[in-house]
Amino acid sequence: MKRRPPLPFVVFALMVFCAAGCVRTASTRFYTLSALSDSKDRIPKIVDNSAVGIGPVNLPDYLDRPQIVVRKSPHELHLAELDKWAGTLKYAIPRVIAENLSTLLASDHIFVFPWKSNLSIRYQVVIDIIRFDAQLGAHADLEAQWTIFENTGRTPVVTRKSTLRRSATGGDYAALVQAESELLSELSGEIADAIVKIERL
Repeated sequence: MKRRPPLPFVVFALMVFCAAGCVRTASTRFYTLSALSDSKDRIPKIVDNSAVGIGPVNLPDYLDRPQIVVRKSPHELHLAELDKWAGTLKYAIPRVIAENLSTLLASDHIFVFPWKSNLSIRYQVVIDIIRFDAQLGAHADLEAQWTIFENTGRTPVVTRKSTLRRSATGGDYAALVQAESELLSELSGEIADAIVKIERL
């Protein structure tokens, strides 16, 4: 005759089984930076449709990762394990800036580094991202040093540092990413203005 397991053991086993069935694994959310869809600040086409090359764009090591980086304090960063980029910032940032410049300058002659060797680039924009992060429910920050070279890196004609901030008061990661996209739009506007001024000299 087989012995039946004690009733308390059966109840405990059922409770564990039910609890395991009720636990849901949190799903990872993925985000992407967005470019301008259109702009009221569109600038007339640059003279003779000069080709503009974006890059290289250099990032600090702390941004070279899939997780969205949130700043907790001036000296503390948090990596969002469940909120990640749907790609890498190394490629996303120059792509978005190029799309923004195409809109702002009304030009189809905007290229992302590395471009084909047979392209004749009139202006090359090299960007060093110093800071690109945000505080949830507060603001997003972008700090970048950028230089415009004429004739593919031979002659630097403009060197500037941009320190930008946008509100990210939505309190979630979608609002944070939107604010960071707006920062790239603002940086793109500064670069577009500089290119037009060079063309008009």
